[in-house]
Amino acid sequence: MIIRLLIVFFVLLSCFINCKAQITDNSIEQLMTRRRISCFDISYNAVSLIPRLYKENKKDTLDAVVNYWRRNCGMSEPVVTFSILYSIENNTFKEQIKRNYEEISIDSSYYPYTDYYATNILSYLRWFEYGSDIMQHPRVYFTDDNDYYIIAKYGLYYDFLRSMADSLTNKPGLTPVEKFLLYYYSNPDKSRLSLLSAPAYNGSVLQEVYLKDIEYRNKISGFQLALTSGIWVPKGKLSTLGNHPYLGFTIGGRSNKLMYDVNFSFRFLDAPNNYIVTNNDTPYTTKYYMGYYIGYDIAYQFFRRNKHEFDILCGIGWDAFDAIFADAITNTYPSLNLNAGLGYKIFLSHKDDKDFEKYSYLSLQAKYNFVNYNNKGGTDLSGNSFTFGLLYGFYKRANHYYYNPQ
Repeated sequence: MIIRLLIVFFVLLSCFINCKAQITDNSIEQLMTRRRISCFDISYNAVSLIPRLYKENKKDTLDAVVNYWRRNCGMSEPVVTFSILYSIENNTFKEQIKRNYEEISIDSSYYPYTDYYATNILSYLRWFEYGSDIMQHPRVYFTDDNDYYIIAKYGLYYDFLRSMADSLTNKPGLTPVEKFLLYYYSNPDKSRLSLLSAPAYNGSVLQEVYLKDIEYRNKISGFQLALTSGIWVPKGKLSTLGNHPYLGFTIGGRSNKLMYDVNFSFRFLDAPNNYIVTNNDTPYTTKYYMGYYIGYDIAYQFFRRNKHEFDILCGIGWDAFDAIFADAITNTYPSLNLNAGLGYKIFLSHKDDKDFEKYSYLSLQAKYNFVNYNNKGGTDLSGNSFTFGLLYGFYKRANHYYYNPQ
């Protein structure tokens, strides 16, 4: 009897809990009556509506959708690109886009323009190429099916924009800037931006901002970090110590053509020859060698073309080596190091993200080092040295040109 009562009790308890859960869920769902269309929803629908309305020539509805998209989602690249192409088609294109709505916050101190077109057009053009590549190869970038179908929808919109631009290339009466924009949008490629330096675009806002952009990007600046390796080659009587590989790193900064770094490196491997050192006037023979350099280096870029750069190098630092002998007794032989030489850099990559701009590079350096190790009572180590180095590093600075699409 007791067992039956317990079974009935637990059954009733279970029903009560389930009912309570259902009531709670229903109550919450009834409370959630407010709905808000997100910018994602607006953009997702707009990229479907605009091509259809354009083909159906429903201009009033098309204008309303475009303005609604801009007003609620800001001046994103997809809507600005269509606006530019549509204005070219309707003979209303001007090199300006008014900031009628709240858009992305951009530091305007790097461009003397208050107009949104001048401040952002290059970023829009670069993003159009990047966005087109994503949309044409969605499976390369996205594996999730939901993401894939969303991006595929945008891909149709980018196909529409490229087709629209291509259809307008033979339109009569186009200005040089309009021809360039149609040429670029029909087959986006960042390398085509270099065409803007041609005389045909003289006096245009597009050429002006392009040349200022190139000037800014050629003035590489910011924080620097590099790994270094190479070989130390002594000359004169110092050659007794033999050649030694070295490893190290540099950390510093750059402002346009001037570079300034703190350099740390150490040399290793035993000397190929015995040499004599003294301790308390007692001579000892050893082959042990461990060298160090800590210095302040300055470089100046005297020539640069495209990805290639040549620098004049000079530096001052503390140079020393250790000799170990006789039951692990260590002597350190320091010297002032004054050095000068030449460097060559090739820039490997340039990357933008939301906050920073980054340049990576490889560099070859050759320096002549003036040193004077005082090995009193031991082997004469007078002479100077060459260093031949390979550096892999990067410059990093705040990015004032990045456009983050919404």
